[in-house]
Amino acid sequence: MLSDDLRRINFNDNAAIVMNKLKGIVEEQKQIY
Repeated sequence: MLSDDLRRINFNDNAAIVMNKLKGIVEEQKQIY
């Protein structure tokens, strides 16, 4: 599940955008559990 989210990240994105996406994923995981 988490690896699918990571795969969606475009690695051409700059680091700030990637970090924002990762933070969003973490928040989603917190809401699920």
